[in-house]
Amino acid sequence: MKNLYSKLQLILVIVLFSAHHLNAQKNNSIWTKITKEKIGNAEKVIRKSEPNKAYFFQLDIEKLKTQLINAPLRGDSPKISNLVIQFPNAEGEMESFRVKEAPVMAPKLQAKYPDIRSYVGQSINNPSSIMRISITPHGLYTLVLGAKSGIQYINPYTANLKNYIVYSKQDLFKLSNDFECGFEENNYYERS
Repeated sequence: MKNLYSKLQLILVIVLFSAHHLNAQKNNSIWTKITKEKIGNAEKVIRKSEPNKAYFFQLDIEKLKTQLINAPLRGDSPKISNLVIQFPNAEGEMESFRVKEAPVMAPKLQAKYPDIRSYVGQSINNPSSIMRISITPHGLYTLVLGAKSGIQYINPYTANLKNYIVYSKQDLFKLSNDFECGFEENNYYERS
């Protein structure tokens, strides 16, 4: 009897591990880590600045949208979201977030523009990290605010919206703050 009980425990552990592993693979399948060189000559999205350190990923945005259909609406339920999606972070690693839909448009406006959606996510491993997620016809945009990680972004890198850049705000080049006003004071108006 004791031997049967041990075998049942082992089978239960294997089943649970397999289910968790398959779920992790499902979440990971939307992202594929690539190199900047692999992107090649694809038309790039115009950017004002390039970070000095970044990671690049291909995203299956349609699979992501399919997963997000199941996002509970923030405010409708105080429960923790059961929808867990992995996103890459500025260290090039995958991080799991519990995601809820967080609309920023009034319901009538949201109905008029169903391709624009906003979500909020909370990191499972770093609960102080909060992600804001926007999906539009122009791709996926995320902003992570974290006590440990600082500010991190995921933005489209190519115009076809298949390749994304992931970076930290601290890795952006600092622009010169040497502002110089070119206005020369003239006495166009005389005071009487």
